Amino acid sequence: MDSAGIGKGVLIGTLATVVGGIVLKYLGYLPPIGHWVAEAFVWLWHALTLPVPVPLSVLLIVVGIVAYSLRGRYTTKEGGASVPLSAQLSADEQAVIRLLVGLDGHWATLNDISDRINRPYLITQRAVASLLARGFIATRPGSAFNLQTFGLDASGVEYAVSVGYVR
Repeated sequence: MDSAGIGKGVLIGTLATVVGGIVLKYLGYLPPIGHWVAEAFVWLWHALTLPVPVPLSVLLIVVGIVAYSLRGRYTTKEGGASVPLSAQLSADEQAVIRLLVGLDGHWATLNDISDRINRPYLITQRAVASLLARGFIATRPGSAFNLQTFGLDASGVEYAVSVGYVR
């Protein structure tokens, strides 16, 4: 899904929440805190849809400045390459990445990975789940978690190259 689709989904979801909150408020189904939440959403909607373009443009400029200022905080330099802080991996996760680099594009099951890196199955399972969540590895479905096969994703390849695992 592209960013326009995500933005449209967020807008539709927000509108549905606001309309649903207002309807529930008037039907009397919201607890006392629901009144304040509904009013906050209504106020926010009115503030963002004012016919005066200056407040919205000022808001966008402030958001842009904040995003630009936070941009440099999420990367660190290692060996001249910029590596995201989220890429700081545990020893077990690094072992999994090194193994998948060594397989050179081939896929491996969780049992294979555990055996080849000589780590307990549960430790390997935790490392693989973490790498999946971070987007470093991809999976091809099997009938169960231990029968799925795993391989490097584009982010994992980029990380492996940046830290020197790929020669």
